[in-house]
Amino acid sequence: MKSLRLALFALMCAIAITGCEKNKYNKVVLRDKTDTLNYLVGAAFAEEALSRPYFSDSSYATKYDIKKEVIIRGFLDRFDKDVLEGDDAMKNFLKEFQETMNDEKMAKLRVEYDKNLEAGNKYLNKIKVKDGVHELPVEISFNGTTQTYNMYYAVIKEGNGRKPTLDNTVTLDYTMYSLGENEKLVEQLTTSNDVPRVFKVSDLDIDGLKSGIQQMNKGAKYRFFIPSELAYRDQMNIPIPIGSTLVIDAELHDIN
Repeated sequence: MKSLRLALFALMCAIAITGCEKNKYNKVVLRDKTDTLNYLVGAAFAEEALSRPYFSDSSYATKYDIKKEVIIRGFLDRFDKDVLEGDDAMKNFLKEFQETMNDEKMAKLRVEYDKNLEAGNKYLNKIKVKDGVHELPVEISFNGTTQTYNMYYAVIKEGNGRKPTLDNTVTLDYTMYSLGENEKLVEQLTTSNDVPRVFKVSDLDIDGLKSGIQQMNKGAKYRFFIPSELAYRDQMNIPIPIGSTLVIDAELHDIN
């Protein structure tokens, strides 16, 4: 119940502080440290509340007709312990509302996932027939089933010596791209921006990269083309779009 009250308080603060028309409400004058503290507490709650989809996604505001005066009235009544609806009613309503928002969000993500998956498959079908591109079948277990997916790679620079295994730690420079509009590669991560360079191969969270590294000799540089099923699949991994095909340029410097 405490968390419910805190969430409701944050909701009201967000509107009370950021959504009021200037001609209806007086501007607060911070006269001392107590005023400043109270104001900053309200602003902190507002910042947290405004990150929620109900405020951050304009489609919710349009669909559910946010009425600022009613929200502010509820905020003030809650402070006076004089709300029109009891705790149980608020809890049930907010639970149902959150479930509705989650359902709508998941539906949007599914559309985005299907779109990105289709675009990725078309891109890989073009890549795999190019000269110098090699196919690498990768078997993975996910959700209790084992399946094999094909990724692809091109050798940019040959290395020499041994290849790493899952038990090895490697020093690796890489740049990761996601597939954007019109098959444009969008840079997402690079080791030149303080991204870690030393990994245990078995700890890598991208199955395609984990398998691809094991094809490389020390000193080699490869470009990997990794389908969504061997990358982040339907997981949210901001800023990488859900269901995105990945392209990774990797250079293997050392094996330990």
